[in-house]
Amino acid sequence: MEYDIHVECSACDGYGEIETQRGGVNANGPWVDITGDKCDKCEGGGLVYAGREHYDSVADLRADYPESLAKNLDTGEWV
Repeated sequence: MEYDIHVECSACDGYGEIETQRGGVNANGPWVDITGDKCDKCEGGGLVYAGREHYDSVADLRADYPESLAKNLDTGEWV
């Protein structure tokens, strides 16, 4: 069976967003500005396409990609 395999984005840990912080001190005291931007690597989806591969079983797929989300192209089922 052939599968399209997607794995968690390593840049944003699967959140789809990357937070940046900047801070400082002004006349009112310390301040922090936290902004969240869409992850450039996964385009905000949290998953990255790892490729299309053939496996005889889901167990074989899980041996190579234990934390993946994969679509069986024969049945259309996500495993």
